[in-house]
Amino acid sequence: MPEDPDHGALIWFDAKNNSNILEWTKQIDQFLQVYTKQPPRSNQIKCDYDKKPPEGKVCAVDIKSGMGPCTGENRYGFTDRKPCVFVKLNKIIGWKPDYYRSIDELPDNMPLDLKKHINQTALGDPLKMETVWISCDGESPADTENIGQVEIYPKWGIPGYYYPYKKIDGYLSPVLAVHFTNPKLNTLINVECRAWAKNVHYKKSKKNREGSVHFEILVD
Repeated sequence: MPEDPDHGALIWFDAKNNSNILEWTKQIDQFLQVYTKQPPRSNQIKCDYDKKPPEGKVCAVDIKSGMGPCTGENRYGFTDRKPCVFVKLNKIIGWKPDYYRSIDELPDNMPLDLKKHINQTALGDPLKMETVWISCDGESPADTENIGQVEIYPKWGIPGYYYPYKKIDGYLSPVLAVHFTNPKLNTLINVECRAWAKNVHYKKSKKNREGSVHFEILVD
């Protein structure tokens, strides 16, 4: 988010201004330091859908692979006018996702491209359905038209083996990269990223927002 509170949730940058880009990329570097700079804890293990952490252990979060072009070496896409925004879920002690188990359970208002991804990669594999799915889109029809293609790394969602959060030392919240591959330039775009599970309660109002996050991007 912007360091200047007057800018609210606006991510605004000029791709021709190196110092402007550096302000954003340094902020992302700082945000990711907990994942990249700290040595692994002894109780962190590499997890998978069929390898959940035993008692007293937590799943490691590897952001050095699986993030596509959303890397520091690529300056998180800012120089190419294809910015990456990093998102994560808030920690809720003891919360465990209630997963969608079949295509029939997917909500009618879930984005079609996300449904297609689930159908192609997870249906038929009960373990991979244990995912908190994530979508990002424009908030209004105009925003949807201007936002262009959005790619989410890794896997369009957060694997369920990171949950529940038990306040165990060494736990890190899983983080996702949202890559805006061709946003309309010189145009303010309102973005909503939303989490999908049966017990993620979505509520959107001017004063209260649950199950999602709002921000704006403006690329000059």
